[in-house]
Amino acid sequence: MQACFHLEVFGTRRKTYIYFPSVAKFCCETMATRLQFENSCEVGVFSKLTNAYCLVAIGGSESFYSTFEAELADVIPVVKTSIGGTRIIGRLCAGNKNGLLLPHTTTDQGFFLLLFSLSFVFLRMVLFALRLIDLPLLFEYEELQHLRNSLPDQVVVQRIEERLSALGNCITCNDHVALTHPDLDRETEEMVTDVLGVEVFRNTIATNVLVGSFCALSNRGGLVHPHTSVEDLDELSTLLQVPLVAGTVNRGSEVIAAGMIVNDWTAFCGSDTTATEVSVIEIGVTIIVLLPLYENRFQMSSYQKYGMDFDSYPLPNLKNLVMVAGHSVYTSSSCGKVDKEDSWFLEFYQKNPGQASTFLAHIQEGIETASKDNAALLLFSGGETRRDAGPRSEAQSYWAVAESKGWFGKEDVRQRALTEEHARDSFENLLFSVCRFRELTGMYPQNITVVSYDFKEERFVHLHRSAIGFPESRFFYAGTPAISTAKEAARKGEAVVQAQFQEDPYGCQGSLRHKKLGRDPFHRSIPYPNGCPEIEGLFRYCGTAPYPGSLPWSHNLN
Repeated sequence: MQACFHLEVFGTRRKTYIYFPSVAKFCCETMATRLQFENSCEVGVFSKLTNAYCLVAIGGSESFYSTFEAELADVIPVVKTSIGGTRIIGRLCAGNKNGLLLPHTTTDQGFFLLLFSLSFVFLRMVLFALRLIDLPLLFEYEELQHLRNSLPDQVVVQRIEERLSALGNCITCNDHVALTHPDLDRETEEMVTDVLGVEVFRNTIATNVLVGSFCALSNRGGLVHPHTSVEDLDELSTLLQVPLVAGTVNRGSEVIAAGMIVNDWTAFCGSDTTATEVSVIEIGVTIIVLLPLYENRFQMSSYQKYGMDFDSYPLPNLKNLVMVAGHSVYTSSSCGKVDKEDSWFLEFYQKNPGQASTFLAHIQEGIETASKDNAALLLFSGGETRRDAGPRSEAQSYWAVAESKGWFGKEDVRQRALTEEHARDSFENLLFSVCRFRELTGMYPQNITVVSYDFKEERFVHLHRSAIGFPESRFFYAGTPAISTAKEAARKGEAVVQAQFQEDPYGCQGSLRHKKLGRDPFHRSIPYPNGCPEIEGLFRYCGTAPYPGSLPWSHNLN
């Protein structure tokens, strides 16, 4: 059985046919849900959806609420609320699984909320009646505290002072990246970064500054204004690191976010949304989930043929990877002081007597391991991670030290000792080195040996190896000890980092993501996964569960 999705993007001249074997049933089960709020199809005006919560405006029909609860209640809370005494909550707030930003009009002390569900005529009658019997029409309602009490504990709820108070129109975000109105206050931009835990970019969509109105975004993909050019789509997709499609909602409406809401597993759109528009939305939120799986299967067959063209690669006969993880940058102008701490750029926790000797032990261990295996490629891994060390990489530092000391020994080892100069943390040390191996040999490693500190063995062997799905029987670890005076502190620090990677195996969220950004002071463009297209999906994946796609080493292609 084949599923064919015909997409016609309104306002453009693009038509796309995408064929997926055996996924039609899945797609039918994950259709975007159409509904309306009272008589309005602008469901994105009256609701807000993230991976951690759903907000819906008060005063809607029971069928409106039940639609959300049927789809979401078993997974995330569905919270009825107002913001600033209005029901246009989707246009006034911005949020993701980490936080919720509210405008300064949000009440927190005794705001009196009108009974919105009453019609205007009936309201006048009630007003008159209540005057006669001297009863209060309005009741006390504290919006800010209500939201803080109703949302999960890990969600930070923050009210901000911003003159562009319709935050939902000015900010669009997923759990990792946000686009904002170019004129948003700097203080607000900092608040977006801190509360939502995202990287912020000021931008426009199809020349429109109200980026929150013309884009609906999740961690899987997004839908943008139909007049977005192909070039802008590519640029935005690169910026956001998710696939994007252009389309409309509610029979041609360009105001995407007013007509729909989306998270990583479902979408809701206005009842006027056509079948063609729904199919585009589903490409943005459903097929994108499946696309990496399909692409990987397609690329596996292509890779088997492509990998046989050995003439294109400098080291086609090497089959095993030895990776040495870098921990510091060598800053001395003299190669005779490699064992001195002041020759290396050290973080405060590394400033211990004898620390430099541990770096040298890693270099020597890697060379020794590679020298015993004529089919091994030795990669020193680590980027330009320290601003004060200048534009020097950890990987080049290690290679230069080995070269200056004559440790490569045989010319044979030197020719197969190279660098990977973009990794910013231990997970990237492993993943980027696998991709670098593919660039140099035309295939993926049959066996991997990692060289680092002995106290990091658990992190590499169980957390990082599992994250990339590499077989345990072909993964090896060579650990060298930390200096004796720093062992206890190292173990404590490692426990913290392991806990972070257990919650975020791919290092793409929260504190691990921020740490990586801090280790890229010169904003180097990362070339991967260009050199390893078969695992592009793994590079783009961000989740707590293991990567669901197919991987070359899981099929014994090598």
